[in-house]
Amino acid sequence: MVTNQKREIDSIVESDHIHLLIFAHNNLYYANIKGQLSIFAFKKINEQYQKAVHVTTQEPLSPLRTGTFSKIMGLPCAHKIEYLDNNQGLILNDIHNHWCDSKKLNSITADENNFLHEDALQPLLQNLQREISRMAKFQQVK
Repeated sequence: MVTNQKREIDSIVESDHIHLLIFAHNNLYYANIKGQLSIFAFKKINEQYQKAVHVTTQEPLSPLRTGTFSKIMGLPCAHKIEYLDNNQGLILNDIHNHWCDSKKLNSITADENNFLHEDALQPLLQNLQREISRMAKFQQVK
């Protein structure tokens, strides 16, 4: 059953042509990952984004944060999205590499002199600092 689901998802991802979806066009949240993921992955991320953005006092996100969605899908859940700084979007490190356009990923890793744009480094640092601050004190290494 899991194998069939994986094959189905792989088939959808493979058939997706990487292009910019309307909801991602002017949204800074997607700026660092535009054109680098399958449409399927963008849609799943956007579902979680919509959950996080439309949180209200009447309908809060579940306080139970199991990480199941992220572990199973390899994509950020609504809880993670909710905690992202408004000025920081997703970065490829937030997404499992099986969702990435392998041609683009290979061209980045093949060229040792190809560094990420410096604007992408700040969100990486902020994300790392946020993750460290969430760790228990004994897990934090400085």
